[in-house]
Amino acid sequence: MSLKFSIIIPTRHRPVFVRESLKYIALQTYTNFEVIVCDNYIDAALSCKVYFDEANILNSKYVRPDSPIGMVENWNVALEQATGDYVLYLTDKMFLLPETLTRLASALSTCRADIVSWVDDKFTSIDSELYFASGLYLVSKSQVPDDDEFVSFDPLKELSIRGDAEISREHQSTSTYSRGKICFGCYSRDLIDRIKLKYNRVFYNISPDYTSMILALTE
Repeated sequence: MSLKFSIIIPTRHRPVFVRESLKYIALQTYTNFEVIVCDNYIDAALSCKVYFDEANILNSKYVRPDSPIGMVENWNVALEQATGDYVLYLTDKMFLLPETLTRLASALSTCRADIVSWVDDKFTSIDSELYFASGLYLVSKSQVPDDDEFVSFDPLKELSIRGDAEISREHQSTSTYSRGKICFGCYSRDLIDRIKLKYNRVFYNISPDYTSMILALTE
């Protein structure tokens, strides 16, 4: 049976970004996945619910906390809804290219890693107020050879680089910067369960993507 992926989008007051993100998710060539949108709005006029309904993606779930909560708690609440073998987070300005899950499943068929990380291309609009207008698209280069699916990295080495601040962020390669971050990759369900057993939760203040990275690389 094929691996199931949980795609989680925690969001607040950026409905148009969620709309565009769901458009890309609907283009995935791999089909065994679920989508969880956790809409932590304060102003109901900025809810993304209408766009979620319009996307009409199978196996999708819209979650609304009982009352507005902090960003980190919203990430934790959303995680409780995930049922996949692997979990990945998209901030509401990240879009998955159509072959992402297919390539991910292919890599994991060879090596059932706890963490998979990938690089991200970047798009900058000419007009900062019109995010989806014309602009500049920059393709990031991974350190994975073109003729290979993936390369392994040493989690303790990556943890040391970050803990010792050996390389400043602006001097890190795209591949190095992404390693271990759940919003530039995914974690296995087993890894998530181990983190929760030992540390009670996956995401902590102040920055959920960095705190989870430290826990995941450590575990």
